[in-house]
Amino acid sequence: MDKLPVNIAVIDDGISEGLYGIGKLEQNIQITPELRICQRTGYDLTASSHGTTCAAIIRKYAPEAVLSSVKILGENTMRGMKEQLVEALDWCVKNNIKLINLSLGTIDFKDFNLIKPAVDLACESGIVIVAACNNRDIYTCPASLPNVIGVKCDTTDTLGEGDIAYNSADSAGIEITAYSKHKLTKSPGIITATGVCNSYAAPLVTACVHNILREKPCITFKNLLKELEKKSCSNFNEKAICRQDIHKSPKIDIDIPILAVYNFENGFEYDVERELCRLFRKDGYNAIYACNDKYEEEIINGIVSINSCEDDKSSISIEGITRIYTVYDPDIIIAGINLRGRNTFCRKEIELPFETDIKIFTSDIFRRDIAEMMKESKAALLLTRSCTDASEWLGSNIFKYSNEATISELYCHILKLFEKDEKSRA
Repeated sequence: MDKLPVNIAVIDDGISEGLYGIGKLEQNIQITPELRICQRTGYDLTASSHGTTCAAIIRKYAPEAVLSSVKILGENTMRGMKEQLVEALDWCVKNNIKLINLSLGTIDFKDFNLIKPAVDLACESGIVIVAACNNRDIYTCPASLPNVIGVKCDTTDTLGEGDIAYNSADSAGIEITAYSKHKLTKSPGIITATGVCNSYAAPLVTACVHNILREKPCITFKNLLKELEKKSCSNFNEKAICRQDIHKSPKIDIDIPILAVYNFENGFEYDVERELCRLFRKDGYNAIYACNDKYEEEIINGIVSINSCEDDKSSISIEGITRIYTVYDPDIIIAGINLRGRNTFCRKEIELPFETDIKIFTSDIFRRDIAEMMKESKAALLLTRSCTDASEWLGSNIFKYSNEATISELYCHILKLFEKDEKSRA
């Protein structure tokens, strides 16, 4: 039985089909900054470009691929708008695209909530998206999304030409590490090699996915990942993966504020940590709330389970916070320590093994052990509904909780503390 063609869209800065023997494009469009979709005309068919190189890599490893070009990046700037990417994904849904190569993405958290729904719609429509991680190997949208195949390049020279390696435990959600130094025939007698970068690792994986889809056109996303895992290079072991991962720089100076929220109360209508995270992000700060409950995780909204970054899942360690700092590039980290329902605790058990800028306690019963921790902190705040005998200990650092507005007041006070600290350093 004849195998059905798989139409691949390369969303990039355009493809010059006269180079590398790429050949005829199935569709060749561009989406302008004004979001106008039009046929791409009047360009040099032999001009080098990022998208052309990506297409050539796909063609090298998947000669039967049907290629379409969706241009959203400027030739000179190599930049585009998030709205153009959303429009490109929508176009793919409407034009029988089965596979998308995205050697681009964003690390700006303000873009995530616009792009994710468009990615979800494309995936629900049966499209497979292969996307490159940012070259800083930090959380990237859409590459790090769970319904996207994220790719980064091998920087250890472990993989050979055409090799890939599967790693489901990557902290930035990037499942595949791939070879990126491809030899390409630019024109008869002229051979070039691509560099070590994530952009040129992704097209190899796109070609691998294409070849699987040709054999198994109805395969599920879950089983597709299993097929890629089967193709994983056995020489690229966990040691090589660890050399590429965040632990390659174990001692990192965390130069951003860290808030610790010791939450003893169940009865607050609003989650203090979540609400503070939301307020910071609303004001343009890339805040990450490090929680210790995997089921709370909403990475798109800045809520990251420390369990996904820890070997020891029972505590918040400096390694876990360092991993969050390195992967998510935050402006501020909110470390949530869930002590709800605990009548007693060992101070040593809950003290964090790193310095925090502000400690926040939520408790309706003021206790001496909390007071001692607060007095020894650089800055400490108490959020309570009924505690009134704490004034002799803390004075103006008490916030009487009544509703969401109280957390907004707490947030404004935190900003003033940061401003005061910044002025004292100037």
